[in-house]
Amino acid sequence: MTTFVYVLKHMPDVARREPRNVGLIAYRESEGRVEVAHRVVGSELNGRIRPGRIGSMPRDIYESWVNYYLHAIGDGRVEQAATLYSRRPVNFFIEIAVTLFDKVAPGDAVAQLYEDYVEEPSAKAHDGLEDRVKEVFKFAGITPTPYSFTIKYGDVLAPVDFSYGYVNGQRHLMDRINLTQGERIASRDVHDFTWRAEMAEKTKVSRSFIALAQLPQGEDAKIEPVLRLLNERAHLIDISSVPEGARNLRQAIDAH
Repeated sequence: MTTFVYVLKHMPDVARREPRNVGLIAYRESEGRVEVAHRVVGSELNGRIRPGRIGSMPRDIYESWVNYYLHAIGDGRVEQAATLYSRRPVNFFIEIAVTLFDKVAPGDAVAQLYEDYVEEPSAKAHDGLEDRVKEVFKFAGITPTPYSFTIKYGDVLAPVDFSYGYVNGQRHLMDRINLTQGERIASRDVHDFTWRAEMAEKTKVSRSFIALAQLPQGEDAKIEPVLRLLNERAHLIDISSVPEGARNLRQAIDAH
């Protein structure tokens, strides 16, 4: 029996073609039935996707795409699912990762290969950045609150969330961006943020976006492209120094 392992990819910006791996789906046919196993970013061990936003992705949209591919593969429509992206641009697609000819069950294949193909968000680094952002807000004398709005995505009404919203003459939408954990995480956070900012601007929710980040010490050529993208869409505040970051944040808010 042969087990086929597919990697599930998410591409926030179809035009830029910069996908990241968000999960694995494995299957094999055995005695007339299809056995499927999967694991994706943001899921529990039983496969259930945790509540809340998965990066910038609304949970409903994320879950619907995961279920689409699971059902397509389970129903024997593997070729149709695997060629979806070649027929039209989509934000989620699958690509064959590996074919296992040994007697490896789909569940075992996913367990063995997941960490080789998928990088989970770093919660520890995220929490440290969140604490620093809170200090910057405190020093700047502002108290932002989470902000969410709704977009129509196909036939689905989906929420788009920002960690922080603040009104001072106009609505400012803000979020923290991790730029110190390597190129892949920086690219993920920047593209997630810019996609949400684009949705907010298109729906006339806001025209002011602020990204809060600690800039890497020294020049890092690998993240220069995403830094340029971020600066095109938002006001980037370096919070490496809390007092200076707070002062620059205050200036950015008061200038609009």
